[in-house]
Amino acid sequence: MAGHFRNDPGRNWTILAVVLFLLLLLLAGYHSLREAAGRFTGNFFYPYLSLARAAHDRLSDQTLLFYNRLELAARVRQLTETNRHLALQASAAAALLDENAELRKLLDLTPAAGWKYVPAEIILRDPQHWEGVLVINRGLESGIRPGAAAVTVTPDGRPILAGVVRQVNRNSAEIITVRNPALQCSVRLMNSNATGILHSGGRRPGVNSVPIGFLPMTLHPVPREAVFTTGYENGIPAGIKIGEMLSIEENNGLFTNDLHLSGMMEPAAYLGSIRFLMISCRADGR
Repeated sequence: MAGHFRNDPGRNWTILAVVLFLLLLLLAGYHSLREAAGRFTGNFFYPYLSLARAAHDRLSDQTLLFYNRLELAARVRQLTETNRHLALQASAAAALLDENAELRKLLDLTPAAGWKYVPAEIILRDPQHWEGVLVINRGLESGIRPGAAAVTVTPDGRPILAGVVRQVNRNSAEIITVRNPALQCSVRLMNSNATGILHSGGRRPGVNSVPIGFLPMTLHPVPREAVFTTGYENGIPAGIKIGEMLSIEENNGLFTNDLHLSGMMEPAAYLGSIRFLMISCRADGR
């Protein structure tokens, strides 16, 4: 009889189907049972856990009552000082991240053919000309020469002219920026292809503008026309953006003896908080 049951294929398949059905049933109800069990245990233990927390808070409040006013004031000062240190650390960390991002963008710049870039850090500023005179930690030993262009970068990674090297020492150099009236270099307007001279023409710099003079009388103003370097100067590569034109005086040739026009340009470089620059040098060392 026992052999008969073992050799009965129909009975074996029935038992196997029942076992598989029970397994599927258990798996389907697992998540529901787990959630129910979690709610049950949470509701069951919540009074005990909340009681322990309330007792801890009550003990802490009662402990504070044992301190006199001087001790409480000292603890407040200590906590305030700790919070101040934490805030300074967070601010320093954020500043380091910003500087790291700025330096990465500068190092990703590709110089024009025949040129190379030397990275430099700004180590000093003139307090009276914060955005006009900068000192970097590179000099003659790094191949820096007077007249070399100092380049910064836009948020989207494009090079822009920050200034030009004026004086060079062994391990440092002084830069006059595009906001400094002492910097006079040739510029080219992109759309009209007209050339002019930065910081010339008799106009005075504005809060966020610098003058450009010796523009041709035949120039037709174009709103927000981009201004680039010409490459005429030995140390400044061509095609580096300097800024955008804000205004150009009207051509009243019948009523003036002037031979040229002048205008105002908004510099592209934000110089107030930059930390690093790239200095252009000729690849052949000249």
